[in-house]
Amino acid sequence: MFNRKMKMGFLSFVVFSLLLATVMTANAKELSMGTGGTAGTFFPLGGAIANTINKHSKGINVTVQTTDGSVNNAHLLGKGDIDVALIQTDITYYAYNGMEMFKNKYPNLTAICRVYPDTTHIIAKGDGSIKSIFDLKGRSVSVGAPGSGNEVTLRQILGTAGITYKDLKPFYLSFSESSEHFKDGHIDAFHTNSSVPAAIVHDLNSLNRVTLLPVGGKLREDIVKEYPFYTPVTVPANTYKYQTAPYETVAVQALLIVDSKLPEDIVYGMTKALFENLDEVKTAHSAAKGMSLKTALDGVAIPLHPGAKRYFMEKGVLK
Repeated sequence: MFNRKMKMGFLSFVVFSLLLATVMTANAKELSMGTGGTAGTFFPLGGAIANTINKHSKGINVTVQTTDGSVNNAHLLGKGDIDVALIQTDITYYAYNGMEMFKNKYPNLTAICRVYPDTTHIIAKGDGSIKSIFDLKGRSVSVGAPGSGNEVTLRQILGTAGITYKDLKPFYLSFSESSEHFKDGHIDAFHTNSSVPAAIVHDLNSLNRVTLLPVGGKLREDIVKEYPFYTPVTVPANTYKYQTAPYETVAVQALLIVDSKLPEDIVYGMTKALFENLDEVKTAHSAAKGMSLKTALDGVAIPLHPGAKRYFMEKGVLK
């Protein structure tokens, strides 16, 4: 009889726990998070961030969804179709201010933090005929898909160097199309913003040697001065095969962005859960290795959400 009572008590406890978990899940704030394609960095990194937030915050459940990346995420978040997103800092700047590919302003975009630098890689065939971006004149170059962040980045870099699309044979291709056209020899160069190391550089080097065209010196100084969302980056020598010298370039930051309409306590809880368990995110994805309180606000060119601001003030990052 005693064992039977203990068994019944244990079963009752299990049933109660399941009911409690169901109620807590039902009462959780359900948030959708825009990332990117499954082959890129945003999707798996977004999943790692969401898992950490869900695990270590109360009453928050973030669900990750695939998207077409930064521009698409800005539109989705701006229109209220998603609640959270990973977006490059230049795209958030354009979306917030209604510039470039955005006809309308999205003032509801607010930042939680910087996540990692998306480093510009200008990739050219490695036969020695193209050594700098000035050698791109007259060449077949994929400048990026129309209206994409990639296209704007390359246009700004070339423009600062005094090069226009009229100086090139431009192809308006997506990243995947650019990669395939480059492999097939239909274009001489293309560009991508990526975490370091960029898998595409390793992939292409395994087929044929490629050259990374530097964005350094006075040109880089002028770019950073003209466009405040770029930061100077130097990729260490031997990061890639055949890359024997440091690679000077620029980067935009990937930011974690939320709708300003989200309650302050919710975003505070998300920020706290993320930054007090960063090791989990770093273990899950190498792109997060540079995340810290020290770098949390690097490249943030739009307002912080009050919930994130509150957390950073508590930690002394802001005064």
